[in-house]
Amino acid sequence: MPGCPFVPAGERLARVEEAVRGGSARVEEAVPGGSADAEPARHRGPTVRWPFKCSECGKSFRQSATLTRHQLLHASERPYICTTCSKGFCDHAALATHQRAHTGERPFPCLACGKAFTGSSALLVHQRVHTGERPYRCGKCGQSFRQSAHLAQHQQGAHASQRPHACAHCGKSFGLRSTLARHLQTHSVERPHACPDCPRRFRQRAHLLRHRLAHTGERPFPCPVCGKAFALSATLLRHQLVHTGERPYRCGECGRSYTQSSYLRQHQRSAHAGQRPHTCPDCGRAFADRANLLRHHFCSALTLSNNLTISSI
Repeated sequence: MPGCPFVPAGERLARVEEAVRGGSARVEEAVPGGSADAEPARHRGPTVRWPFKCSECGKSFRQSATLTRHQLLHASERPYICTTCSKGFCDHAALATHQRAHTGERPFPCLACGKAFTGSSALLVHQRVHTGERPYRCGKCGQSFRQSAHLAQHQQGAHASQRPHACAHCGKSFGLRSTLARHLQTHSVERPHACPDCPRRFRQRAHLLRHRLAHTGERPFPCPVCGKAFALSATLLRHQLVHTGERPYRCGECGRSYTQSSYLRQHQRSAHAGQRPHTCPDCGRAFADRANLLRHHFCSALTLSNNLTISSI
């Protein structure tokens, strides 16, 4: 029908794929901390700037309603709750896509390898494995990524100095005011939601429901590659980096990369800053992180036990 503004979902996806392949338009995803340091690696055309701009992160939108939904991310409002795992979402469409992870429905297959996905955006990201494209490039060091979320993780870990919003309680700094606001809740003493199975209490009911998965043993988020299941979707995302080979956290001093920001911080403390804050009270040996100290305690106890066994023979 002439002049009809409706575009089928399949055609919309094809247009986005064409834009990514040809660099004819910038395809922006939400990148915490703004988009000044995030640019497509093969961008050759003009950047798309819509009239409705988010004052928090700078991302722009074509419609005010889309901006309103996006701003829920900064406000931490997620009124649509999954009845299976209690994870919250900003809108019903995101919840519906998420629920396919529980039902096993994957209506978006990859034409190159046949692998299917719960949503079109996940399919688009997967297709970059075949094309080799990494359209999200860090403006500071030039490292490129397939997903904007991985770029954001890299910027928060490798370029941690760009965190202007500091917590007055503990000194920890953040790139966004909204992230700082969420962090400030950790200093609040009010925890009205109590776990009936253990003494732990939580500020939000959703956090309590996620915690209870530890007691029930439920792991509703399986890895589509190896089948390993996890209690939280965030843990699954970290695990999937093992299969993709991506290491979004790179050290600015020596270039070594890691899958988690905690590994990068541990490396920076021990290799570059010489910090070893965790000391063994028995022998005085110091470690960069608590996990290595606990491992040392275990090995020492095991050695002592073996020596006692040998001496008693």
